[in-house]
Amino acid sequence: MRTHLLPLLVALLGAPLAPAQGTGTLDGSWITKMDFSPPIRDMYKGIVLQERGDGRVAGYLPGSVSVWLTSGQITGNHVYLEFLGGDGTGPSLGGPFVASFDGTLSGNKIAGLFSDPTDTFPITWTRISKRAMEESWIFTDSLTGDTNRVGRVERKGSFAAGGFGGQNTCNFLACGGHLNSWDITGNSHSLMLTSSGLCPTLGYMNGTFDSANNVLSGTWTNTTCSTTTNGSFTALKEGLTDTSHVEAVLTLLIKFADRLEAESPLAIKAFSNSYLDNGVTKGDWNNILSGWFLSYDNLSATIETVSKIITMNDGETSSSLADDPRVDWHFKLMGTPSSGGSPVVLLEYIPFSLGGTELFYIGPEAGKAVFVGNGQ
Repeated sequence: MRTHLLPLLVALLGAPLAPAQGTGTLDGSWITKMDFSPPIRDMYKGIVLQERGDGRVAGYLPGSVSVWLTSGQITGNHVYLEFLGGDGTGPSLGGPFVASFDGTLSGNKIAGLFSDPTDTFPITWTRISKRAMEESWIFTDSLTGDTNRVGRVERKGSFAAGGFGGQNTCNFLACGGHLNSWDITGNSHSLMLTSSGLCPTLGYMNGTFDSANNVLSGTWTNTTCSTTTNGSFTALKEGLTDTSHVEAVLTLLIKFADRLEAESPLAIKAFSNSYLDNGVTKGDWNNILSGWFLSYDNLSATIETVSKIITMNDGETSSSLADDPRVDWHFKLMGTPSSGGSPVVLLEYIPFSLGGTELFYIGPEAGKAVFVGNGQ
């Protein structure tokens, strides 16, 4: 059985897990205001960024369920980021939405142009120091069983932004899009969701939260290409995180990747001393890493996407979805055999829903985030 680490991680909220941030660097949490025309409300979208040793950038978009940062580079004060949008099948399988940001870092602001397939427009990211909280929910259409994951971000105690994405099809509302509002009055919840494209979507959800069973249930209506459909839904919260934990998790992933490329023995520090995953221990990983360093040259470690981070449960989390702290990410390590030949894939870790658990579960150790395994 895996030891529950959530209480310990929650206890560390008052002392974040050693995130690296500060003015003059890209590391940290950022927000930008997105303006919409009524009745759609303006939102504050966030991004958490961390620099790698050679200027590459990894990051995470809280609440943006169907859009992921795939690559980035900072050269001097020039910042370039690339994004990929999913089509209801998850980041490892790709999607039709490709976008980029080209801008300049100046103190606590990054100003530049954001470009997607339909438009190019200026945005400014502003660094924030206070934590933002991200909740992750699974909404299920009562008739078809189709599901959407919905991310809800709160900042300063109020709704800030969010997003949704189909987990198996695009039939429930849309393939993905914005969560423009989520109002809560007592046990009553009201949501507005939108998406763009050839047939823009405007959807509403209204429901009641049953605190005895931790289930949100209600009705939905959706208008796409002038066609309106409706139905009913249930929703379960699978957990939450905050931006300080996200920064700590990104630090773990980046240090692991950079140390692998440097063939550094410090790469093993990414694993807990008590790591155990399907019989594999930290000692086994040390032997694996040593073998790679001995037998391969020109190691290349790529963080393809970081698609979901959950580090906490709360009183609303569904017992059927509650689990230990975890990170869904896509990682690839390649190397060239020392004896010669073409580069080969040494390790490719894909999101948990499609793969294993060896680099999925995380926890705190000595004030930092580490991989802990599934405990079996």
